[in-house]
Amino acid sequence: MQRYFPLIQGTPQAIAAGAAWVVIATLLGALFLPWLTIGNISLLYVAGIVFVGVQGGLVAAITTAIISFLSFNFFLTSPQFTFRVDSQDDIITLVFMMAFSLLVAPAASLIRKQIITTESLRKAKLETEMEQLKNALLSSVSHDLRSPLSAIMGSAEMLRDKQSVLSDDNKHELVSGIYMETKRLDKYIQNLLDMTRLGYGELELQRDWVTLGDIIASLTKRLARYPVRLDNNEYRHVPQFDVVLHDHDALLYVHAALIEQALFNIVENCCRFTPVNIPVRIRSYLITTDTLRIEVEDEGPGIPEGEEEQIFTMFCSKGSNLNESSPRGMGLAISKGMLGAHGGSLKVDTEYAMGARFIIDLPMHRNENK
Repeated sequence: MQRYFPLIQGTPQAIAAGAAWVVIATLLGALFLPWLTIGNISLLYVAGIVFVGVQGGLVAAITTAIISFLSFNFFLTSPQFTFRVDSQDDIITLVFMMAFSLLVAPAASLIRKQIITTESLRKAKLETEMEQLKNALLSSVSHDLRSPLSAIMGSAEMLRDKQSVLSDDNKHELVSGIYMETKRLDKYIQNLLDMTRLGYGELELQRDWVTLGDIIASLTKRLARYPVRLDNNEYRHVPQFDVVLHDHDALLYVHAALIEQALFNIVENCCRFTPVNIPVRIRSYLITTDTLRIEVEDEGPGIPEGEEEQIFTMFCSKGSNLNESSPRGMGLAISKGMLGAHGGSLKVDTEYAMGARFIIDLPMHRNENK
């Protein structure tokens, strides 16, 4: 409620708002007096008292109730422009209005307190989450930047210290490695920016037609260039890939770079946990005429029961079968957000017992004019 009707800050402002409402209610009552009963008109004042109670608190509500009682009596009951009341019905209406208002005012004030308490708790929770996110982000940045920076520094030192003994091919390989690791850093920074845009709903999709086969080929080629960081801080090259795309030429109307990055994060995660010399399996097939399913499987320890959703949160690090000191970073959370931005979904197959199986569903967005 506070988002649409900001709470009035301060009793004087709330009383002023209540007085303004009484003026409006009195004018409306005088205007419709020939057609409405006194009882119906009194509801205008009661509504204002409730609103002021919710917005401004108990004191403002009671003050508004008193002003309403006096104004209603002076301007609208017979005889008008006097506080004398001749009609027994008007007396009953006035007493009822005042009694009801005094009963409603505390209830409205209590609603205000509940709104303020709820908002305070929400802000406190948000601040706590933001602090945790900031700390996790700093940890992730240092963690995920170490690998490419170490590779760049190692290659640069080799070029500096061994330049005279290196062949042209060796030099070219080292320079190429520096270039590729620099691109990897750029991708990681872009990942951070994309995550920020996802959080604020500002991620812009630059859609175009692309085949799934091209996306898979590109991401597996990228993974083949880099060693994968394991939980024990060691590195090894990725295992083989077992790719079977039943709809290799299926056209997707997507932001190709984002979908590739989303799938890259998922496949890289599987590479981290699958045993040596065991391929990571990638499958695709149509589940409906408009929906393409992609499955990525490994033969690692799998996802602990009850954590199927937790692994898609930012910086998930806990797991009964995983190294608890090893943060998973932003990869899966980013993938879920990027796929969701395309109208797709990402989940874990809870019935898969050989490791972990990630299921990605993407809409085809078929268009006859493609």
